[in-house]
Amino acid sequence: MNMTNQAIDAQRLSLILNDLRLPAIKLIWPDFAERADKEGWPGARLIAALAEHEIAERDRRDSSRAVAPLVPASDALILDSTAMPIDDVVDQVLSAVRERLG
Repeated sequence: MNMTNQAIDAQRLSLILNDLRLPAIKLIWPDFAERADKEGWPGARLIAALAEHEIAERDRRDSSRAVAPLVPASDALILDSTAMPIDDVVDQVLSAVRERLG
């Protein structure tokens, strides 16, 4: 894995851990990932994949629950940022806000 992919994985993981409200993991994952990488196991990528799965499962449960299901607003901007660098995500969100504000 090249350094660019590692940096993108690290950025995504930080955002994902915030979304999951897992501050303890957010604090310890760099040390864990460094050790795993030294041993030939890309820890950040594995943790990111697990966290992404957890978010998708949480969203599935929330959107299919009987009481107050989670559904996007009719005018919501849906942006799949899965494979996007954080700077591109920010640019697209700011562009959409500017467009909507006129």
